[in-house]
Amino acid sequence: MNSKAEVIERERRWGVPAALCVFASVILFIVSSVLASGVASTSHEAELLRSVDGDSGTYLLAGILRGLANLLWIPPLLYLFRAVQARSSSVRPQFAGTIFAGPLFLGAGAVLSTIAAIDAASDYVSGGGGSDEVARHLIDNASLGNLATGVSFAGALGFAAAMIYTCLWAMRTGLLTRFWGSLGLALGAISVLLQFIPFLLLWFVYLALLISGWYPRRPPAWDAGEAIPWPSAGERMAGEDAGPVGPGPVAETTARPLPGDPTEEPADSEQERGERRKRKRRS
Repeated sequence: MNSKAEVIERERRWGVPAALCVFASVILFIVSSVLASGVASTSHEAELLRSVDGDSGTYLLAGILRGLANLLWIPPLLYLFRAVQARSSSVRPQFAGTIFAGPLFLGAGAVLSTIAAIDAASDYVSGGGGSDEVARHLIDNASLGNLATGVSFAGALGFAAAMIYTCLWAMRTGLLTRFWGSLGLALGAISVLLQFIPFLLLWFVYLALLISGWYPRRPPAWDAGEAIPWPSAGERMAGEDAGPVGPGPVAETTARPLPGDPTEEPADSEQERGERRKRKRRS
């Protein structure tokens, strides 16, 4: 394991390039969504295939940009994984493979599904068109449709494994707060079923600000170059309950002395109290 100074220097050197990959990914996703929605802006399958066939070049470009945006998730995730690995010898290095495989298969799946849609659109138009049922049949039976689905699912599994493992250890070593680490775990888990792209992009933007040093309140484990685990709930409660060390102001008490206390002053008799009241009335 490298020294703390080497870890901090390496992370300082590569933090900004990894962060720029995140911002480039966000831009590519936005451009891809705009281009795709400009071509396929309808929910009717027949009209969708006609639009795709009429502007297949733009639609293909949108798919390629989306695939590149997925690939740009690799540098920031790998950066976080290496930072975790430098702070804990328990991290298994073979999980770095999922960081490459997940986004790579997701990107390939995006391109393949775009090509499959273009092929279905071409077959639909060349066959004379038809109803939405005909268009749906062509989409479901496109030549690359099953391959695109399989590759995308494999990418989702790999990406989920990369996110869950990396975020879990990032929380354990103190590189991610419990909120952002838990959010990364949740997004990784549900990405197998559905990609919540806006939330994923938000998480990656936070990560970019964190690893570049542009976030104002970074967890101390980054600057320390070593793991600084977050305290557990019990430890936090113990810290809050513990009072200040050292002498403090003496609290006043209204408690009466215990019977038999040598410091207790003898109680006045009833006769003495009566004589004092009489003297007061005479005065």
